[in-house]
Amino acid sequence: MSKLGVFLPSVGFHESAWRLPLHPTSVIAVGMALTADPEDTASRRLDTLLQRALAEDSALLLFTTLQHGFDCFHPSRLPRSCEIALDDLVNWWCQQGRSVFLSDDLVPLNDVDDASTVDERTAERLWAYFQTRPLRTRLANADLWLAAVGAEPPSQLQSFLSGVAIRAGSEASHDDQPVDVLEHPGCFLARVAKQAESLERLQRRFESEQQRCRQDLARSLAYGMSHEVNNPLTSIVARAEGLLNAGCSEEHATSLKRIVGQAYRAYGMIADLMFLGNPPTIQIAPVACHEIVERAVDSVTDQARDQHTEIQLNATEAIVECDGALLADALTALLRNSLQAIASGGRIQITASQVEDTLMLQVADSGPGLTSEQRSRAFDPFYSGREAGRGLGLGLARVNTIVQLHGGQVEIRSAVAGCVVEMRLPTERE
Repeated sequence: MSKLGVFLPSVGFHESAWRLPLHPTSVIAVGMALTADPEDTASRRLDTLLQRALAEDSALLLFTTLQHGFDCFHPSRLPRSCEIALDDLVNWWCQQGRSVFLSDDLVPLNDVDDASTVDERTAERLWAYFQTRPLRTRLANADLWLAAVGAEPPSQLQSFLSGVAIRAGSEASHDDQPVDVLEHPGCFLARVAKQAESLERLQRRFESEQQRCRQDLARSLAYGMSHEVNNPLTSIVARAEGLLNAGCSEEHATSLKRIVGQAYRAYGMIADLMFLGNPPTIQIAPVACHEIVERAVDSVTDQARDQHTEIQLNATEAIVECDGALLADALTALLRNSLQAIASGGRIQITASQVEDTLMLQVADSGPGLTSEQRSRAFDPFYSGREAGRGLGLGLARVNTIVQLHGGQVEIRSAVAGCVVEMRLPTERE
């Protein structure tokens, strides 16, 4: 296996570009620079690691000097002589290094074109040779590295490198002992782990905020729509019932009854929209858990019997402070969802228990379950996994609203067969 490991991002000048190798001993120092907070100027350990890497890895020193020079001067106006402090190169890595890698990631050795690749033996000789040169004039012979990687830089760039003087960086304090990056890579790994944890936390926060904004927008839309649709719907029902009461043929009566029936179905949807857009104030009162469960089961008993679905109960008789009618409504919505998912046969298990100061209401069914995408959007208003014409997709959104009104949480997850929905609500009210 090659000791070269990876190559640094490409360096370009006018129409030419080339890659320099990164010495294995520099990987951790560069990695810590890429994962460091650019605003943190007090990291003496990182300064020490980068200074050592730049002093020991001539290819890294050349790469950083070129990048720093291109940032400070226009490529066509590079000075023939200048002094660059090692501290300035360290600062470049902390401030600009990440953006360079984001646009041109580290390239594994095997992915680099052979024509622009320096072989391992040549690279080792160059690293060893430059170590014998004084740091201040180390880049005077930078053309050796450029030739090794197949670069043909213009004379202006060669003059710039020949005239660069590197000034040694500030010494680390006695209280900040340098760390050997090869013997102590744990600090770098810990930083990477912390960065990954931070990214995960931000991702979860973003997804949660995105869902909240989506639900808030849907609620505003629902409230506006409910008012706009309710008035003409009322007129339709009134006129259809008036025609029925006035007397008409059997054929017309059948059609009018169908109109009234569908209108009342639409009324139910409007009620769900209004509930979502302007939730009611909950009425807190002592109620037995088993009464909530039994009320919900009674409302779906006929449907469960018709499709031969068994409903099993396991409910505590504990008394809790809640809005019993709304919780029964939420539980009914979950049962209807489960019955529709099962369609025929199957089983639904309802569990109500109190764990310390939390009421747990759980509905588990033997239906087909939900995909990960369906679970992530199940509580979004207007989202439904069923075909069009079978509702607005507000059932689970209503459940979520009721649970939130109680200061609780609702979760849906997959099971071995079917899915499980669990509502967790505080039993102690402030």
